[in-house]
Amino acid sequence: MHPTGKASMRPGTGMRRLSPLLLFLFMASTVLFSPAGAAEVSGRLLWSYPADNDVVDLAVTPEGGLIVAADQSNNLLLLDRSGTLIRKFPTQIRPLSVAVSPGGERIAVGTLDGKVTVLTGQGEVVWAYGMGGGIKSVGVAAGGTPVVAGSQNYRLSLLDKDGNPLWTKAMDGEVSAAGITADGDTIAAGTSQYRLSLYSRQGEVLWSDSLDGSVVDLALSEDGSTIAVVTNRYGMVAYDRQGSVLWDTTFPVPPLSVGVSPEGSYLVVGTIDGKVTLFSRDGTQLHVFATGGQVNGVDLTIGAERVVAGSADNRVHVFEGIPASPRTPTPTPTVTVTPTEVSPSETPTPSSGGTLTVTSDPAGAQVTLDGILAGVTPLTISDLSRGSYTVAISAGGYDTAIRGVTISAGETTVVAVELLPVTMTTQTGLPFPAAALIGILAAGLALRWRHGLR
Repeated sequence: MHPTGKASMRPGTGMRRLSPLLLFLFMASTVLFSPAGAAEVSGRLLWSYPADNDVVDLAVTPEGGLIVAADQSNNLLLLDRSGTLIRKFPTQIRPLSVAVSPGGERIAVGTLDGKVTVLTGQGEVVWAYGMGGGIKSVGVAAGGTPVVAGSQNYRLSLLDKDGNPLWTKAMDGEVSAAGITADGDTIAAGTSQYRLSLYSRQGEVLWSDSLDGSVVDLALSEDGSTIAVVTNRYGMVAYDRQGSVLWDTTFPVPPLSVGVSPEGSYLVVGTIDGKVTLFSRDGTQLHVFATGGQVNGVDLTIGAERVVAGSADNRVHVFEGIPASPRTPTPTPTVTVTPTEVSPSETPTPSSGGTLTVTSDPAGAQVTLDGILAGVTPLTISDLSRGSYTVAISAGGYDTAIRGVTISAGETTVVAVELLPVTMTTQTGLPFPAAALIGILAAGLALRWRHGLR
């Protein structure tokens, strides 16, 4: 997706990683039933960068000088055009979405704890705003303002340079995708209730359309001339700025991510079978690229010269798209951004959330929050948005413990569990150890009885 509007498929939206057998079947179906004929790989890989874990989302500046990616090990990666790591810094909690302003001045991150955070290129926090519910989509206009964010608790917010809401809308479902034009005057949002809407900077509805499924991802060009959306029913639709359909198609496998080039001439779709497909604005398929895992995020540079993808093979991939005439690449803007640009008024918004601490016996158990992996025990999550959550603690060989918690502002909620070993149940309904003991005693009594008969 283009950096001004980025929101990938995240845990909780629908599809999860499939078993090897199902993934093989999906890949086979792609070859046989591609929407534009055989999905034969035709694109060239320029380079790939290994992340610490699956890449969950990414964004690229228009000239390709800066790539921002987030992985499931709670890292934010900044890469230059050649694939060299500029910076790597941790996020406090699991990132679900990232975006970068067209000039690279600001980076926005949406996290599992319901916060959208805006950073400088050095990783310094400019401001943070809590919305409640995981932030599954963020977008940043030129200069870093305004910022759009959509959350799992049915809210869409447009935020100013200090992180204050210009407006907030109650939506009809989870805001699974959102984006913004470079000038900040047009905002797009897609929900789990089959709805795509376009808004003005003032929050007025420009147009809205009903889709054939829940919105998984959307993208729009810098000027808003081209908008693309993919759904959980394998569909993709491309619109113009007025809401007229340019073309649509159906994929044989679930699409997870979509991107539009800055000028709106090209579109790209990432699918669960590891393929990245590049289209022209009229729907002509141009190239198919291959990664080693489901494609959670895609984006394009100007003219689709480069196609960027983040996938579940723990890598950021950059492919050659449409060849361009030689030119000197624009220097990476974030390298020159200094922390002194953050004025005293741009301090983080005071948190209105609470803290959750999870411990287990044995330690090292996996913790999920509302179905999304949050870490391992002992685990502390600070600034968690107020509300109710379901916490699941699991470890190999032990029964999963599930607890419902309510987070209150300024308070710490503690969940401490003792995990019980998994027991096998016999047909008698007795746990395996008890059944085995009874069986041994019965066999001993039988032998004793037989000896008594002799």
